[in-house]
Amino acid sequence: MTAKKGRRKFLHGDRMFYWYIKVDSCHRIIIYSEDKKTRIEAPFPDTEVPVTPKTIGDILDKYLK
Repeated sequence: MTAKKGRRKFLHGDRMFYWYIKVDSCHRIIIYSEDKKTRIEAPFPDTEVPVTPKTIGDILDKYLK
């Protein structure tokens, strides 16, 4: 089981995903499915830019095609 503290839920179609922003030398959005079979790391330019549900949906659409 993955700790979900600090993670946000996102329902995409009929699948539940969790996402968070990882900040180290570069900023990345980490998105993973509830069953942990799908994991996506996408670059993100700045933590000052708000992440909207549309942003998460667009990333999932791009990588799940």
